[in-house]
Amino acid sequence: AEERDRLRFENAVQQTRNTIHSRLETYIGLLRGGSALYAARPKVTQDEFRLYIERLRLAERYPGIQGIGFTPRISQNEKDSFILNVQANGYDNFAITPEGNRSEYFPIYFIEPLDRRNRAAIGFDMFSDPARRDAMERARDTGTRAASGKVTLVQEIDGVKQAGFLIYVPIYQGSAVPATIIERREQLQGFVYSPFRADDLLSGISGENIQQRISFKVYDGETASEAMLLHDSKTVSNKDPSYNSRFKTTRQIDVAGEPWTLTFTNDPLFESESQSNFAPYILIGGLIISGLLFFISRSQFVARKNAERAAAELFVSQKELQKAIGMRDNFISIASHELKTPITSLKIYTEVMQRKFQKTGQNDALKNMTKMNTQIEKLSNLISDLLDVTRIQSGKLAFHEEVFDMSLHVKEIVESTQPITEKHQLTFKGSANTLVLGDKDRIGQVISNFLTNAIKYSPDANKVTISVIKKENKAIVNVRDYGIGIDNIHLKKVFNRFYRVAESNEKTFPGLGIGLYICFEIIKRHNGQIDVQSVKGKGSTFTFSLPLVTKAITPRK
Repeated sequence: AEERDRLRFENAVQQTRNTIHSRLETYIGLLRGGSALYAARPKVTQDEFRLYIERLRLAERYPGIQGIGFTPRISQNEKDSFILNVQANGYDNFAITPEGNRSEYFPIYFIEPLDRRNRAAIGFDMFSDPARRDAMERARDTGTRAASGKVTLVQEIDGVKQAGFLIYVPIYQGSAVPATIIERREQLQGFVYSPFRADDLLSGISGENIQQRISFKVYDGETASEAMLLHDSKTVSNKDPSYNSRFKTTRQIDVAGEPWTLTFTNDPLFESESQSNFAPYILIGGLIISGLLFFISRSQFVARKNAERAAAELFVSQKELQKAIGMRDNFISIASHELKTPITSLKIYTEVMQRKFQKTGQNDALKNMTKMNTQIEKLSNLISDLLDVTRIQSGKLAFHEEVFDMSLHVKEIVESTQPITEKHQLTFKGSANTLVLGDKDRIGQVISNFLTNAIKYSPDANKVTISVIKKENKAIVNVRDYGIGIDNIHLKKVFNRFYRVAESNEKTFPGLGIGLYICFEIIKRHNGQIDVQSVKGKGSTFTFSLPLVTKAITPRK
């Protein structure tokens, strides 16, 4: 029992360590994407930088990251003109802090999202702080990412302050990293970087089951020095600090060239699940069973043992199946997150190149880049759908409710979809005062799916009709196409997960069969109804309805 408990503990420790390392590598990937943006377009404007960061959706997808910023290299001779230029572009009170004459400065210039915390950091010269400077010099000289030691971020403007750190990726003149240290120092343009609040980053780092069973501390450096403590999971989750753990261990990880020390201990819940705690009950149960066996026949004994064995095998099979499903969903979720970062960076890059080719009149290159961007968009949507499926299965699909007009919302989506289909005329008819309560973006996801399916599955038709009507205190949305239609035997299954209507049509109409499943779950969780009517060879009508808002209502949080 002791050995099995130790193995459980070691597995939880290793999984937590790996998760920390994987998350940090994902965030470093975001910074590399930012540096690629500057390599493709050296003079990135503030609006272009903001657009890039907004598409990453940091707050939703990457907890713990305070933002992504760009800090330029400013010489002493350039300092005054740089300040005047920044002030002329809207930062009236911009100044480089702390004051003083230095040979060069690296002020915080672009940083997104530009919330109140990040606004407080604008202008701070990171090269003036020894811990930050050490990391920036390592990044500059090595040509790769580098993390700082423990710092208090300039963004810590509230009473309760967290320990923090930063990661830097260097940007040089040209698209390649210079070959020598001397060249790297001469050609350095600045850094793309991220500040991190350690508690925000690490508090949700491991799954709930693991987090409840082990605690961990993270220290900056090669030793567990309290002065360099970055995060204590017991403090964040209000666990009993006086509990004397049976298992303890220490691990090391490398974070962008900076060593971290992690210490792990087991929690009381870990002990409650220990197999050694069941030993007295197993002994008593064994004695009782032995006494009973003395009075029963061999045939009864054999029958019972066979039944027990079958039940145990069934239980194990169910547990293994649940474990496999969990591992599968976890893999899809992690893989999708990991793919999102390079896909987003690649999409930004292709859009920049499209604008470049358009300005220079390189029509063939523009045509090819447009095709590439279309395929990237399809891949991005597929990854988003896979993430939604795993969130639905785990009950973690988030909704942000608001009151909005369904007719106006559908009209906007129809108008934005029309330009991407040259062949189909999208005809819309709405109704007045169709107010509903729901997640506007998620409902928009359903409408867009209906529209793209209507276009996709009516290759020989030239129109799609869309309507919003009011009936029985409901807003009803209909999307009618005049395409291939759906056979009756498939109608009840089209909203099933991974269901494909016709395997023979996969080459003509590719897909995974998850779009309508996601639509079904979104509408169901809005207390709405979704349906389809179709005639083979004549087209389909997809419909969903939501309750109308007839009185003042407060959205659920």
